[in-house]
Amino acid sequence: SEPRIERDGRGLVFGMSAAFLLGTTPLTTLEVPDQPSLQPAWSAQGRFGFELPPGIAIALVAGGGGMASAHGAPPLFLRALVDVRYTIDLGPVRPFASVGVGFLMLKAGPNLRATFGGEATIGVDIPVASWAAIEASVGAEVLVPGDALRDAMVFAILPRVGAGFRY
Repeated sequence: SEPRIERDGRGLVFGMSAAFLLGTTPLTTLEVPDQPSLQPAWSAQGRFGFELPPGIAIALVAGGGGMASAHGAPPLFLRALVDVRYTIDLGPVRPFASVGVGFLMLKAGPNLRATFGGEATIGVDIPVASWAAIEASVGAEVLVPGDALRDAMVFAILPRVGAGFRY
């Protein structure tokens, strides 16, 4: 059958997911020397928004996480972004793509510092009920130099699993 673009906007959408850092460029902060790539890292986030026709959802995504460090206290972060997601309903699976922009607060050493960035994600949700789905996705995140980062942009690959709900 033909792929269907969601045309009936379902109203509120919310969900949560966990991510594990697959890879990153070296992380350089004002307080901590270069963190090598592929340090173990994790994050958890939630999303809350509104689904509009045809297949577009706008949401606030917020969460936090941390990574291992060879230099004392591990870097921790909080992040928030505005995300726009486009979904195609194929029946048993619904592929989606999203882009978001926002900020990241990084605590590396004694200070909490901010930077800005964005993320592009592709994934699929698998409906388990008319109002719930299991989600799997991969995001590519870019953070720009700012108060939190010293020298260069940081690129990270983030595989995620989670659940999404619609009301």
